[in-house]
Amino acid sequence: MQVFDLRTLERISKYETVENLGGIAAVNSDKNMGLFACLSKDEGNIRVINFDRYKEEKAQKSFLEIEIKAHKSQVTAIALNWQGSLVATASLEGQVIRVFRTSDGEMI
Repeated sequence: MQVFDLRTLERISKYETVENLGGIAAVNSDKNMGLFACLSKDEGNIRVINFDRYKEEKAQKSFLEIEIKAHKSQVTAIALNWQGSLVATASLEGQVIRVFRTSDGEMI
């Protein structure tokens, strides 16, 4: 997954994921908080990146992100609520939808 600044078309970041032919990802709608959720490199995991909060390490910006172990099987859907405070996931098995807080990755 690659994330671009739409004003400058500059690539902001790039994230490795498991095979993701469906382009499974989500963004929230609140213009005051820029969150992006996508699959992780590990099956069943997702990554949530907060583009409004970053830490500077060695003169480079690093966006704050968390990785969530959402399911044992492949994640097939990701959705963020409007505010970006919650992320929901569904798995290939299709029987369980899980909801997590984006601030700490805890399941609610």
